[in-house]
Amino acid sequence: MIRYELITRERYIAVADFLVNDFFVNEPFGLALGLTLDQVRRWFADFLSHILDTSDPVSYVALDSNKDDKIVGAIINLIADPEKEGPRSMKTFLDPDKEPIKIQIATFLEDLEDGLDIYAAMGQPSSSKIHACLFLSVADGYGGQGIAKELVANGERAAKAITGVTIAMTDVTSAYSYKVYLKLGYKMIKEVEYMSYQGHDGVYIFKGESILENQHIL
Repeated sequence: MIRYELITRERYIAVADFLVNDFFVNEPFGLALGLTLDQVRRWFADFLSHILDTSDPVSYVALDSNKDDKIVGAIINLIADPEKEGPRSMKTFLDPDKEPIKIQIATFLEDLEDGLDIYAAMGQPSSSKIHACLFLSVADGYGGQGIAKELVANGERAAKAITGVTIAMTDVTSAYSYKVYLKLGYKMIKEVEYMSYQGHDGVYIFKGESILENQHIL
């Protein structure tokens, strides 16, 4: 049986380990650019801890009760409040000398939202709080059971209980997560072709990487 729980301080290390070894192993950016787990392990638990400390509790874990509560899925969400200082960006946790590929990826994700007015796109006032998904992952062998859908739904229910939250959004980097969110009623508001993206040094960092599909914001 699969059950779902809020991610607590007591469990965040185990969740971080799951995401390092599941999400980052399969994430298209990493596969295309040759990201090694050594460029993730050093900082990711601290980053996750920071997100949990600075956001309302809206992140969930999926547990297999038949296998001693093995973690089989996780979703990391945050609530962005325009009237409060938000969490530190991922790049502030990275060392350019030790994690150069992850720096490229984090820069791309920041550039993706550059110039996007999410409030205007969604027809909501600029005072609205935003429920944003950062990571969604389901373990190999557990696909097709609706786990991703339930993780998203649990996060949305928690967000809806918070006064002022009127927008839900996410960036999706794979066909899997793209399909999950479209089925849940999300709409695409921006699409970026990987092959057309130039880094700040003018280099097309994804050029020739056929494994990548387009990046979407929903």
